[in-house]
Amino acid sequence: MTIETQEPQDGRREAFGERLSETLRAGRTYTVRHASELGLFDDLSDSELREFARRHGLNVVRRMGGSQIDFTPWAKARVA
Repeated sequence: MTIETQEPQDGRREAFGERLSETLRAGRTYTVRHASELGLFDDLSDSELREFARRHGLNVVRRMGGSQIDFTPWAKARVA
């Protein structure tokens, strides 16, 4: 992957994270199942995915061999 294609992917991923944290403030769970959303996280290791979630005040669990990702609010990780 080149830098040119990686930077836009990172920008889309961060924008998705911002929308997720806003959506989940009410305490719900968001499950990523659609291929276009899963594609945002394909190149992340488990530790990178956890760091992404932490930055957005979320907890994350990969399910079904990575074909589903659950994000939930994690009050201790929230940044004001």
